[in-house]
Amino acid sequence: MKPRFIPTATAVSLALLVGACSTTPAFDEGFGVAARALALQQTRDLAATERNADRPVDGIEGQAASGVMSRYYQSFTKPPAPENVFNIGVGTGRKEGQ
Repeated sequence: MKPRFIPTATAVSLALLVGACSTTPAFDEGFGVAARALALQQTRDLAATERNADRPVDGIEGQAASGVMSRYYQSFTKPPAPENVFNIGVGTGRKEGQ
């Protein structure tokens, strides 16, 4: 009877200790802080949307738009050559020096 008491008492005390542990309040209170800080660091002018609210965005600059459209039309006339993906990283089957 003695050998069974010690493991049972240990298991019960561990279960009580784990049940009394708190969750992760230190992690939960700072959840998302790094992502918000990164987004703010990547924004150059925070007030730009408020200052330019009455100015609609009409499009992109003329030269850039012309280049984009010409590449778009060329993609239909001359499609890219198909690539054989099955032999990527596969050798020729011959040993070196043959």
